[in-house]
Amino acid sequence: MDLDELTIFFESEPVIGPGDVPWEYAGASFQFRTASDDVWCRLAPGEGELAILWRQHGVKRAEISMEGYFAMKLERQAGIDRLVAIPNDESGRPLVLQLRPHVFFALGAIQP
Repeated sequence: MDLDELTIFFESEPVIGPGDVPWEYAGASFQFRTASDDVWCRLAPGEGELAILWRQHGVKRAEISMEGYFAMKLERQAGIDRLVAIPNDESGRPLVLQLRPHVFFALGAIQP
């Protein structure tokens, strides 16, 4: 996963975690905002960490923090960009985050 692609996906500059290690291990945080939605996301793909907080009109709609994801990728399906996190455990469920045309995320919605 490329940091520039994530910057475009989230439409924001990343805040990189402290330390002298690559961002994949230190982590990168992004903030996506529209008139009604505010999505904060922290990714550390090298550590298998993913956290998302979604607020709509100031009301918390969802918050999730996960570990154990070995693959995170950006993909386009039917003209819609989404972030997909795939667990390293076969019994785990993939997580999908979509920001446009509306915020949507689902756990276990797709097959890797």
